[in-house]
Amino acid sequence: MDDPEASRLDRVIVYLTVRKDTFTRAELAESLRTSGFAFPAEAVRRSPARLELAFLLKATDGRYSYPVPLFRKLVLSQDPEASLEDERHPSAPRSPAA
Repeated sequence: MDDPEASRLDRVIVYLTVRKDTFTRAELAESLRTSGFAFPAEAVRRSPARLELAFLLKATDGRYSYPVPLFRKLVLSQDPEASLEDERHPSAPRSPAA
């Protein structure tokens, strides 16, 4: 099932958290709030589970981390802050990749 809003939330979560060593669900919710993103609580609850199934996140003792260093390095090399800004305006054309 293709859900563009769920995919957008997954990207936003990655861009918001990729610089952190670990984070909790509460820290994620706070990061979303302080960054000005508003997603339904249930969607925020489901997104980390999707990212775990894709092996992009790993949950240990209530904390999430990025278990694949190459993925993290790739996201960091593509300017996650700029990508996050693109997600603020999902109908606007995407910035070209560097």
